[in-house]
Amino acid sequence: MRKKILIVEDEELIAQVLRMRLEHHGYQVVVAHDGAEGLNMVRKEHPDLAILDIGLPLIDGDSLRKLIKSEPDTKGVKVIMLTGHAFAGDPTPGGHSAAEIYIRKPFEWKHLLGHVNKILGQTA
Repeated sequence: MRKKILIVEDEELIAQVLRMRLEHHGYQVVVAHDGAEGLNMVRKEHPDLAILDIGLPLIDGDSLRKLIKSEPDTKGVKVIMLTGHAFAGDPTPGGHSAAEIYIRKPFEWKHLLGHVNKILGQTA
């Protein structure tokens, strides 16, 4: 069964490129363009992984991550945070905000795909 990924990204071009590349690698992908839509989609679609931009309209990415992790039906969803912000050190699981990983924009595709594959137990 194909793993499902939810992308929550307000920049249309980034969302489209991520969707196409992830689908090319065999993932099923759904997309939301703001935090409120993302919350509805995670409840409806039950993805294996959510890739969240931090700077989302309506509900920011970190607040969305907290909502996902606080609900019994969605708390098992893995989360990758995309951010333009710099962090001191490397946030780790259970660290900065309990996302599986933070990836800075602009990101290298191979770097992101490697983390997606590792989190979802897939091979490249």
